[in-house]
Amino acid sequence: MTWTSTKPTTGGWYFYREPGKNMDKPMAAWVFHHPPFLFVTLCPVQEMKRVLHTTRVTHHDGEWWGPVDLPK
Repeated sequence: MTWTSTKPTTGGWYFYREPGKNMDKPMAAWVFHHPPFLFVTLCPVQEMKRVLHTTRVTHHDGEWWGPVDLPK
């Protein structure tokens, strides 16, 4: 896998990074489908607020890595 600016089209766990967010560190991102849109909950652990933030995937212009295969 590599970082890509192509937005996710399926649900699952991803990493997301965008300059100026989360102290420029990648963050965990949970992507889920709520018809008719895909939403993402970003987990910015490096920021002081550490607030989980849920928005539509289309609102994010950073880079994505995933979906991540979870261990069994």
